[in-house]
Amino acid sequence: MINKEKMNPKKYLSQIEKYNNLIAQKKAEKEAVKSDAEGLTGSEYIEQMANLERQIGEEIVELANSRHRIIGEIQSLAKRKHVEILHERYVRLKSLMEIAVEKNYTYDYVKKLHGYALVEFDNKVLKK
Repeated sequence: MINKEKMNPKKYLSQIEKYNNLIAQKKAEKEAVKSDAEGLTGSEYIEQMANLERQIGEEIVELANSRHRIIGEIQSLAKRKHVEILHERYVRLKSLMEIAVEKNYTYDYVKKLHGYALVEFDNKVLKK
């Protein structure tokens, strides 16, 4: 389990991107396991491949649950704009400039709002 208190908000929230990448890698690994086992008749080999595929599936679920937990923590913030900024930045992986353009805000405003959102997230989630 991750010690939330020892992480800064940006690093903690950046785990979502890490989880997305790991899930994609695990899914690719799972497909490779399936294709390796196709057409083989050795029951021991097939059993090992099935076990490996099951383990990978469990890892995917675990990563997805972690990602979902962090998204829920973002959504628990009181200020709607903070939720929107953090969701766009860390879940949808948009730059602050992209967010500013889409929301029709200035870059400086989004940057400031992002900072306030990180402080709220830190106080409400990480220091809890």
